[in-house]
Amino acid sequence: MALGVLILLGGVVFAQFLSRYVFNHSIGWTEEGARMLLVLLVFIGAAGAASRRGHIYVEILELVLPERGKCWLKGFNNLLSAVFFAYVAWLAWQVGQRVWNSSMSTLPISKGWIYTLVAAALLMMAYRLARQGISHWRGETPL
Repeated sequence: MALGVLILLGGVVFAQFLSRYVFNHSIGWTEEGARMLLVLLVFIGAAGAASRRGHIYVEILELVLPERGKCWLKGFNNLLSAVFFAYVAWLAWQVGQRVWNSSMSTLPISKGWIYTLVAAALLMMAYRLARQGISHWRGETPL
């Protein structure tokens, strides 16, 4: 999914460059479209990073805790992060519902779509982190 959004973003930015600097007539919607695609790409990438346990965290306590304490701490951190991302997803969905009837400046697309897609990506992240946290607490290798 991220690769498709990245290719689409590259095409939009190339069209913007081509129209502005080669044809000397900028296409109006490309800047806003590229910005929205970049936001979407960032959140899809963050969900992918959660799947690969690529988010940063402070690991100072892991150095001094025994193995069972490390598993409990990792599980707690993952579940706490999952709760946070689920809450932010709910907030993004709420904002999306409030701006659903207003369209973007240059595109005939509702602003609610971008917030809804961001909320979906945040929910994917929360789901993955919750599964990893439960796996840590069970003593299993996280998926």
